[in-house]
Amino acid sequence: MLQALAANLKPQGVEIVLVSVDEPKDEAKAQSFLKDNGITLKSYLVEGSVADFKAAINPNWPGMLPASFLFDRTATLVHFWGGEAFENEIVPVVEAFVAGRAIDAETRYGLAPGKVE
Repeated sequence: MLQALAANLKPQGVEIVLVSVDEPKDEAKAQSFLKDNGITLKSYLVEGSVADFKAAINPNWPGMLPASFLFDRTATLVHFWGGEAFENEIVPVVEAFVAGRAIDAETRYGLAPGKVE
């Protein structure tokens, strides 16, 4: 979905990059996954402390994966999707941002209905 979304958003100046928080020893597995699934997006692997990365990218991010982030050209976090995000959830936020409209700072997904902590 992100591969296709990237192609559709590129004309609007939006670039999608992937960041893996896999262990460095699993880098080959992550690269293999991307290749096997035809994913050609820019991708990175976090080096060093994953906790430090999480704190730097969004101090309010509790660490759920997957997670998606929208940054502006100055690398300021504009929107955060905590949990799996789908095209119909991402596109309206990105299009509103590109159009200069106000958007909420985050979309967070809590526990599934009926699940007890």
